[in-house]
Amino acid sequence: SNTIFLGFKKEKNKTYYKIYEKKIYSGDSLVFESDMMILQDIPHDCYIECYGSLVVLGSVKGCIDFYHESCRIVASSFHHARIRIFDSEFQIVTSFSNCVLYYENNQIIKEANTWDVASELPQVKVV
Repeated sequence: SNTIFLGFKKEKNKTYYKIYEKKIYSGDSLVFESDMMILQDIPHDCYIECYGSLVVLGSVKGCIDFYHESCRIVASSFHHARIRIFDSEFQIVTSFSNCVLYYENNQIIKEANTWDVASELPQVKVV
């Protein structure tokens, strides 16, 4: 939303997804402090802590722990991934098609076929 104040229009700051291009290996433990886009698979024994949302263009097999209730994850597929958002319990998620997971009413909600959510996100490349 925009705000008009004394004839000036101030735009709300956009949230940009940073692109993570480094190779993620089995056994890695990563911390992402902002919204992030990952261009590869997340291996089974990888642990990721997220303070923002996550878009994964590969499959998620590892453990992802989100710390805020507004966080969400969009991914191509989930294979026995362990996901926790905010104060929910870890859930084992399997989905062979793209979907989004988000937090609502003390539980994780799953919606299928959601690439349109990810396609509209502004992006910034980081190494």
